[in-house]
Amino acid sequence: MSVPDGVGLLFARKYLDGVSMMGRGLFFPLKAFVYGTWTGMSRLTDTRLSGSDLLYDICSHAEKNGYTIFLLGGWDKDKFGRMKSHHGNIAAKAVKKLKKDFPSLKIVGSSSDFSHGKDDDKKCLEYIGENMTKAGVEHIDILFVGFTAGKQEKWISRNVSKMPAKVGIGVGSSFDFTAGVYKRAPDMLKGRNLEWLFRLVNQPWRIKRIFISFPIFPLFVYFKSIQTLPENS
Repeated sequence: MSVPDGVGLLFARKYLDGVSMMGRGLFFPLKAFVYGTWTGMSRLTDTRLSGSDLLYDICSHAEKNGYTIFLLGGWDKDKFGRMKSHHGNIAAKAVKKLKKDFPSLKIVGSSSDFSHGKDDDKKCLEYIGENMTKAGVEHIDILFVGFTAGKQEKWISRNVSKMPAKVGIGVGSSFDFTAGVYKRAPDMLKGRNLEWLFRLVNQPWRIKRIFISFPIFPLFVYFKSIQTLPENS
C-alpha cells in the first residue's frame, strides 16, 4: 500500500477539477494560471490524513481485531538530515510507545538494523521469520516499513510476499514521531495545512523536499494541465 501523503495533492486535485470545466480557448492558459494561483492561496476544507495519523489509526484497528504487526526501519539523523552512525533503535522506541497506547496490540517484532538495499534482504527476512516463529504466527497482517519514500516502496515490492505479510505499507518518518524523536506540529498548524512549515523549521535539511513541493510540483501540474486536458473534459 502506497499512501499519497501531502496537502499539495489536495490542491492539485481541486485545481484539476476546476480547469477541466474550462473551455480551451485562446486565454485558457492564463485563466488556468489565475485559477491555480487562487486555489493555492485558498484554504482547503478537505481533511488530510497524514502518514503518522494513519499509523495510529491502523494500530487501533489492529488492536480491536487482533491483527499482528511488525515495524521495520527508522534511523536516527542529525540536524542536517544525515544518518547517524547508529540507528538509535527508532523502531523499538516506537514499539514501546505503541504498547503503551495500545496494550493489547499484537506486535510480532521490530528492527532498525537493516537497510533498504537488496544486500540486506536475506538477513532481514530471516530475522522477521525468527520473530514470527517466536510469536507463533504464520503470517504478519500489517508490515510497517520506514525506509523513507521511494526506498520503502521498492523494498515492499521485493519482499512483502516472502514473509508472508497481508499488507505492507510505507510510513516514512512516522516511527520518528511515534518514538518521540520529533514533535508533531500543533493542531492549529495542522488544521491550516501548515505542518510542512513546522517540520521545515525543526528540520532545515528538508528544504530540498519543500522546494520540490513548491514551486516545482505546482508548476509541473500547471504545464501538464494546459498540455493534456481535452476540451470540455
